[in-house]
Amino acid sequence: MTINCTMSVLMPVYNGGVFLCMAIESILNQSYKNIELIIINDGSTDNSEEIIKQYSTRDSRIRSYSRENRGLIETLNEGLSYCTGKYIFRMDQDDIATLDRVKVQKEYLDKNENVLVCGTWVKDIDESGNELKMRKLPTDHL
Repeated sequence: MTINCTMSVLMPVYNGGVFLCMAIESILNQSYKNIELIIINDGSTDNSEEIIKQYSTRDSRIRSYSRENRGLIETLNEGLSYCTGKYIFRMDQDDIATLDRVKVQKEYLDKNENVLVCGTWVKDIDESGNELKMRKLPTDHL
């Protein structure tokens, strides 16, 4: 399989309509542009499918798939088979990535070939986007 991009962003979706537009836009607006966004609609019954279709027609970096609900783990495993990037960046339907998140993580992984996984700190927000709390996860090997 030929690698078409450096970073694959894998986003499973199940009834994610509330934050889905913001989540997708936060990836499409990344400062690092050499990405593909793999979205798998896992049998949503809300407006997620319509949102995904709208974005898929507007940006060629999005590849979307839709099927009956099989659950998160099966969806992630299936999604891995669609990723063509050197790195895989995990994104939930209600995550909103900072503009440099992909760039920072890619640069870190490029400089640290012994590192297999990296993460970020997390800001919890409410449905209006107001910050509830900041979770500062470990930044070094556990």
